[in-house]
Amino acid sequence: MTTWSRKKGACLATRTPKKKTKRSPRIRLGAPDGRITPRAGLHLVKKLDELLRISAAIDTAGSELKSRKRGLGLGALLVALAETMLAGGDFLCDLDFWRKDAPGRRLRSAPGAPASTTVIGLGKRFDAEMRGRVERANAAVIKTAFAMLARKRREKLASARPPIDLDPTDVEVHGKKKHGTAYNYAGVTGRDIWRRSSNAG
Repeated sequence: MTTWSRKKGACLATRTPKKKTKRSPRIRLGAPDGRITPRAGLHLVKKLDELLRISAAIDTAGSELKSRKRGLGLGALLVALAETMLAGGDFLCDLDFWRKDAPGRRLRSAPGAPASTTVIGLGKRFDAEMRGRVERANAAVIKTAFAMLARKRREKLASARPPIDLDPTDVEVHGKKKHGTAYNYAGVTGRDIWRRSSNAG
């Protein structure tokens, strides 16, 4: 620190002692705790499945997906896929990562989630009959959930027309002459596929 002296017209330089700073404790990285899971919120899906019997409704809506009574049925398989998507999975290979989450498996509706290769093989059997089966089960689940609501809430929902929501998604295609093909904002050729859904409010 430098100070100015008017009497002598000279600069007086003084030194201030530096403060000693305490070092923060070192961080040690160890093996991850196998009792902790980042997907504990999927336990809510399990409770919802138990309350509305989603898996059971799909299983009883039509024929079986597999000939052998082994592993998960169609209902538990679709719920397992839904859980994977809710946990941030974008691809079927994410099923293999979630299978390694031992503490998380105990919290899921379908603890024995199949491998991605198994789902790919079963997906080839998913035909129009299976889709109709899921739609019938979806109607039964909505009916069950609607009956659980309070009377005033049911009357309000029944008196209003549900809005229909249309959401487009781009599907990349190759070839400029295909019907409906255009460039998107990223400069990729594709077609808009519209998804339709309804909302009861």
